[in-house]
Amino acid sequence: MNMKKLTILILIGITVGSSLKGQINKKISTIDSMINIYTHYYGFCGTVLIEKKGKLILNKGYGYSSYELNIPASDSTKYHICSISKGFTRVLIDGLINEDKIKLDDKLFKYLPEIGEKIGNAVQIKHLLIHQSGLEEHFFDPLSRNTKIDNIKSIKDSKLLFEPGSKEEYCNLNYYILGIIIERLTGHELAFEYNEKIFKPLGMTDSYLDNVERMLKNMAVPHYTNQVNQDDMFIHVYPKPNDKGFAAGGIIMTTQDLYKWIKAFHSNKFGLKVDDLRNDNSNNYGKAYENYSLGWETNGIKRRYIEGDGIGEGFRSLYLYFPDDSLTILFLNNSYYFPADYNTNRNYVLFDNVVYRSADIMLDRKFTLPELPVGQLLIEKIKKGNSVDAIVNEYNKLKNDSKSFIFDVKQLNRVAYFYLKNNNLDNAFKIFTLNLSEYPDSWIANDGIGEYFLRKGDRTNAIKYLDISLTNNPNKRREERKMHDIRRDNIEILKTSN
Repeated sequence: MNMKKLTILILIGITVGSSLKGQINKKISTIDSMINIYTHYYGFCGTVLIEKKGKLILNKGYGYSSYELNIPASDSTKYHICSISKGFTRVLIDGLINEDKIKLDDKLFKYLPEIGEKIGNAVQIKHLLIHQSGLEEHFFDPLSRNTKIDNIKSIKDSKLLFEPGSKEEYCNLNYYILGIIIERLTGHELAFEYNEKIFKPLGMTDSYLDNVERMLKNMAVPHYTNQVNQDDMFIHVYPKPNDKGFAAGGIIMTTQDLYKWIKAFHSNKFGLKVDDLRNDNSNNYGKAYENYSLGWETNGIKRRYIEGDGIGEGFRSLYLYFPDDSLTILFLNNSYYFPADYNTNRNYVLFDNVVYRSADIMLDRKFTLPELPVGQLLIEKIKKGNSVDAIVNEYNKLKNDSKSFIFDVKQLNRVAYFYLKNNNLDNAFKIFTLNLSEYPDSWIANDGIGEYFLRKGDRTNAIKYLDISLTNNPNKRREERKMHDIRRDNIEILKTSN
């Protein structure tokens, strides 16, 4: 090949390489802008990692690691990965199988006689791994003085929900028990086994098993996002023990460490026993997910990919791995909208939407930007000095473009509470009244105007609307558990006072 042809080929290669790099940069810029929208309008907080062909092209924090302390999230922030932890436990069990220390068909009683013969002789190790044990969910308080064995003894007389092996039902207790078995067979604490068998070999230097009392630098604080009755974006996840943790969901790490795990786990480096990664089980995704084995999903995105996810109090972890496209998309979040009584389908899938929309962008698929919540837009206009009449006019104007904006009962409710917080009762009443006219049967709308009448000292109307709110509230668990409810207490005080 002469020098002229070689030069031409080199120039073509440089041009193609620059073009591909430019395309990637444009996609990342689009994703970054989209996540910023979710951060500003919906309170997304977390760290996002995207890898393409072995290169990290994005690893960035958004929002807050701690809103209360004004600490921004970063690429070094640590998060609970929740149920993704089960995959790590599964690897340790498979290691014990390879060492011939345990067998899938062994009965649970052989390793944990404290659980009693009734359960112990009915449940096999494989039933725990694939959520076919029939055990009922139990969560234990790690701050209590009870040992793990005390906890197991406390459930030995429990009834199985179904015959083991006859069906699947997800249960964190399965993996809690597997963690105890790992500790017994190895003679080490579970944290030591994770560290020596997985974290250290993979170079995962920012990964830990939560022991509740440990303080970690750069650890994210969980938040709930509240778009119902506060103008602020966040509310507390009140301090509580990590009762869903240990071997079922107790691991904490950074996005970079989780990425290292994903690459190793889904290349079958650990030699898991159930499904081979190379088998195309495209119609078996649900089973593969529940089993924490390896399977394929092709629905929705129409590409082969594997999903891993976890949900905890204020935390959400989700990754999509596309081996055919050499693509990994990983989100760790600490502002997950979780309380059922404030939940709608839109809120519940909101976090997942930003992940899947990011995948659409990276895979050159059609995507839509998130709709903007009208309540947040209107609050920003109030802060700029717009009158309440201007706010009402703007609301009615925006309703003509419902495809670009979110209109539901929570939007005006938040606006009214913004006025209420600033002691502008007349403006709050105008917005509460408008919201009630739009959503007359909503417990949220009735709750809001009931709050207004409480502030005004109008006992009759306060009782009327707060009673409707409690009656229409779909969250029946609050009533069943007879938990403290400020609205119910207010009604009783109003009814009995002179």
